[in-house]
Amino acid sequence: MAPRLVQWALLLGMFTAMASSGPLESAQDVPLSLLTLNAFYLPAIGRVVTGGWEGLDNDMVRAQALSELLVARADDFICLQETFRPDPRDVVLKALRESRYHVIEAFNSRLWLLETAGLSFASRHPIMDHGFEEFSEKSLGTADALAQKGVGYALVQVCRPDMDPAYVCVFLTHLQAGSDGRQVRQSQLAQIYAFVRSKVLALQPQNCSILLAGDLNVHGPMTNDTDTAEYDAMMQILHAPTDIYRELYYPLADAMEGNTVQYGSFGRRLDYVLAYPPSPELPCQAVEVVNCTVLKGLEAAPKLPVSDHAPIVAFFRIPESPAHNNTRRGSGGSGCSEPITSPSPSSSSSGDSPASSPSPVRSVGGSGSDGGSRPAASPSPPPYPSPSPSLSGNTTAGTGNSTTTANVSDVLGEGVDNMLGAASAAVCVVPMIVLTTTATTFGLIMLILA
Repeated sequence: MAPRLVQWALLLGMFTAMASSGPLESAQDVPLSLLTLNAFYLPAIGRVVTGGWEGLDNDMVRAQALSELLVARADDFICLQETFRPDPRDVVLKALRESRYHVIEAFNSRLWLLETAGLSFASRHPIMDHGFEEFSEKSLGTADALAQKGVGYALVQVCRPDMDPAYVCVFLTHLQAGSDGRQVRQSQLAQIYAFVRSKVLALQPQNCSILLAGDLNVHGPMTNDTDTAEYDAMMQILHAPTDIYRELYYPLADAMEGNTVQYGSFGRRLDYVLAYPPSPELPCQAVEVVNCTVLKGLEAAPKLPVSDHAPIVAFFRIPESPAHNNTRRGSGGSGCSEPITSPSPSSSSSGDSPASSPSPVRSVGGSGSDGGSRPAASPSPPPYPSPSPSLSGNTTAGTGNSTTTANVSDVLGEGVDNMLGAASAAVCVVPMIVLTTTATTFGLIMLILA
């Protein structure tokens, strides 16, 4: 009887401790996260033109390591570029599907000898709509001429407990490569902004948060003594979105910090997550930036990097629209799927955010942590279409030119810890339920002892 009493006492103590600790963090306070990475799965013809980097067998090793990393991290949105080669791409996307991600395998199809855009997207939240537009200009005589590069789009519904669902418009792209491709890149940037604006205006009067991610092939220096002419031109053509990493950490003392591509002692910051603030020309929902980090030094095997680029991860929240404060709905809102917890936005040894910097919080499109001023949402937002069932499986979105519709093991451990931490926070959101459970358990103990 004594060992059983000890067990019951420990169980009662556990419930009591959980109840007395109070809520750690409500589910709607858990930030969303977006990871973008140039995965470097070049097709055979691309390897011939570029001279190659690693053998085909190494692609599969790298893909397995990347799939394990992405599944363990459990980011809300994953934007991949250079997923041209089907075999390694399928390894990664199969693992994501098995982890309940909604997947867009490719935004367009191969056309004769031309490759796709090399873009893939995965979301832990339902994809309500998607589309693609191919770039009208590219450099002939380069490897990029062999691909149908462009900009992809996905409208995602994010469910929030006791709140109306939020909508995120994710745009992902991969611009013209090469130091001599500046003029082509600027033409592509202008086309991207026109595409973003057309999609966002079509959603009115319902606002969505707008994120643009990918390998832009434009160096964004993080020190104030470097030429930024092309970067400045890029931001002007895109109509001044917020460069999340630069917003949080510029300027840095070390020019190498923040670089997403490293060539020995020579590096470049080519990969971005950009967020648009609301404006009269581009009405949208503001986002509250929480943190941003570059995951450097990831290896699939000794001396075999996961990619020639480093992933960049942005963490953000979507403030509740004021017009909906008094019109809260049931769990997750009407017709919502249950949200899945995201990894912690805290910087770690596997990230590249400056260690001395605290986890900053900035508002894009407002002042203060509440998101500042933003356009009021419609009191009765129009319903979005239900997500296509095919988007939870192997999907190629569209055909032809356009459509209308650190060490990996260390980061894996970090991802598991982050998910466990988020789960613990979710358990503690409802202390009253826990207290009720404690009382019931105590009553059962008394009955057993009697």
